[in-house]
Amino acid sequence: MIRSKRQARAYQEWKAQQLKNPKFKQAFEDGLDWLRLGASVAILRQSMKLSQAQLASLARTSQPVISRLERGENVQLETVHKVAQALKARVKIELVSQKKRAKKHPVVLSSSGTKPT
Repeated sequence: MIRSKRQARAYQEWKAQQLKNPKFKQAFEDGLDWLRLGASVAILRQSMKLSQAQLASLARTSQPVISRLERGENVQLETVHKVAQALKARVKIELVSQKKRAKKHPVVLSSSGTKPT
C-alpha cells in the first residue's frame, strides 16, 4: 500500500521506467485485462446484492475461486462462463493485435457459450 505522496511519486517514476521495457509493458497490460475482468464480476455481483459465497453457490464453484477471479488471479474461461451464467450476463472476448492495439477483433459469446452467427 502506498502511504505517502513521495512513495506514490517514486512508484509512478519506477513504473514509467519499467514500461519502457516491451516485455514488462506487455505483462503489465495483460495483468490489467484480468483485473478489469475481476472488477466487472465484482460490480455485477454487488449490483445483484450477492456475497461471494452466494455467487459461488449459483455458479457451482467455491468462494475462494470467486475471490481469485475478482482479483484477476488464475482466471479460467470455464469459470468465467459459469459465473457469467449465474450473473445472467454474457462473456465478450476481444482479441487485440499487439502490433496495432487500436485494431480490435471482438468475439462475443452468448450466455449459452455458443458463438453467434
